[in-house]
Amino acid sequence: MVNYTCEPCGFKSSIKTHYTRHLNTKKHLRNCKPFVCETCDETFTLKSSLDRHMDKFCNPTQKLKNQIAERDKTIEELKKATTSTINNYNTNIQCNIYNMPPIKFLNTFFSNNPSFQQIISFLLTEKLSPEEIANLENAHSIGNPGFIGYEIDKILKSRNHSLIQSLDSPDKTCPNFMFSNDGSFRRYIAKGPNQWEFFTDNETLETSTSIILDQATLASANNEMMNTNKRERTVIAKCIQKLNDWNTSKLQLLDKI
Repeated sequence: MVNYTCEPCGFKSSIKTHYTRHLNTKKHLRNCKPFVCETCDETFTLKSSLDRHMDKFCNPTQKLKNQIAERDKTIEELKKATTSTINNYNTNIQCNIYNMPPIKFLNTFFSNNPSFQQIISFLLTEKLSPEEIANLENAHSIGNPGFIGYEIDKILKSRNHSLIQSLDSPDKTCPNFMFSNDGSFRRYIAKGPNQWEFFTDNETLETSTSIILDQATLASANNEMMNTNKRERTVIAKCIQKLNDWNTSKLQLLDKI
């Protein structure tokens, strides 16, 4: 008769299935791994394995180091997840702002800009500087309406800037932006009495152009030099519109917010 003996446990049986069942019992597993870690109750077959386990995991100092390392790893993972979430959020916000309709964009971020009518009123009281007159004379002498429009555009933005400086707070203003065509040149965007709106005619822009040209003509050494007829002034106003295209202006405005 064959006896099946388990030396660590002292178990004996002549039936193999009984012996096999014994090998899977907790008693047998505990006896085969007699070295127990008092900290975590993990068992080991060899004393050296227990010592190695203690040094690496259950030594109080090493255990603290492991906990700190695990904490730092968790913090880094949270930082990466948070940064990714913030970046995605910012990207979505930027896309929404970039694609925002012009009127909504301007009324949201630049609602305190002076109205175009305020700029015109200021033109009537603020004389042109000698440098501005000289620049207009030079542009007129070349005979290109685009050059005259460029100089007038600078003057208008200068007056806009002066009005903004007179405000108690410059929040929600942009000194270098007064108006813009909508891309079709059938209408342009400017600040009305209360908010930014579309203008379907060039009357306001042509009025401001005429005021500047009339002042320059009166102040010029040669009064005939700056004389321009209505048709020429309309062309100059169109040139000013082209200088203020919305797609170009939008990029500059995005830098301000």
